[in-house]
Amino acid sequence: MGVHKSAEMSVDIDFAWQMGEVMGAHFRAENLAVGRKPDDTDVTAADLDISARTAAFYAQRGRPVVSEERGGTAPYGTRTAKYLDPIDYTKDFVAARRERRTSAAAFSLGNVVGGEFRGGVVVLPLLEKPHLYWGEQGAASRRVLRRGGLEWSLGVDHGARTGIVLVSENDYPHIERLRRMDGITPVRLGGAVFKALCVADPDLLETAPGVRAPRGQQVIGFVSPSAAAHDYAAAVPIVRNAKRNGGGGYACALDGNELPLKAGKHGCIFAANEFVRDLLVGVMQAGV
Repeated sequence: MGVHKSAEMSVDIDFAWQMGEVMGAHFRAENLAVGRKPDDTDVTAADLDISARTAAFYAQRGRPVVSEERGGTAPYGTRTAKYLDPIDYTKDFVAARRERRTSAAAFSLGNVVGGEFRGGVVVLPLLEKPHLYWGEQGAASRRVLRRGGLEWSLGVDHGARTGIVLVSENDYPHIERLRRMDGITPVRLGGAVFKALCVADPDLLETAPGVRAPRGQQVIGFVSPSAAAHDYAAAVPIVRNAKRNGGGGYACALDGNELPLKAGKHGCIFAANEFVRDLLVGVMQAGV
């Protein structure tokens, strides 16, 4: 597995760093407009600004953008497009501004070609040290901690049978099922993209503000009953190509099939290996 990124990925990475700077500027601004969406979640002027900037940038390059927020140039289900979450974990972005702390909010951009998750780039600019992750077909996924810095390869644990499974903050039924399983520790956390990345980079969980994870355990999976295409489009190729130790991780729908691009909250499963994937598919199907 090579480490050389494509020209398109180089463009995406540079643009992601730029959007991280934009996110940081909004984060540090004295005032920031915050509204509520129909699903009763936060949306800020920062979300809308980043969405508009991304759509405009890729329009110049002839690429449509499917965005969680207003400003996108293509509908969900488009088989060749950039799938954007301008700020994943907006709730933490807003709370961290108020509390003057670090945030796990992320800019997330997936590259979908012909219906396949070909590449993805995610930047978390508001941690103590900014983290950027990228991955694409034909190149091992990487992490970098500063713009222009050294890139470190990512790798999942193929032999893991026990460990932490990250779950949505309000996903009580599945939390209880996981708690009854020997060796599995469910940990509640917000931010779908952040949780998915923890499967490829278990060290990332240590940076999550306010999270107390059991010592000596690593993240082996993430499951959500409500994730949408913009939540997982960038993380899928990053986790699947986290191949430092051989084969990469797994990302699939709740029934084990390919993740959809269509509109709506379909849920997702990310796993370090086939054993964990099958375990989580079983847990989610038990609740159907």
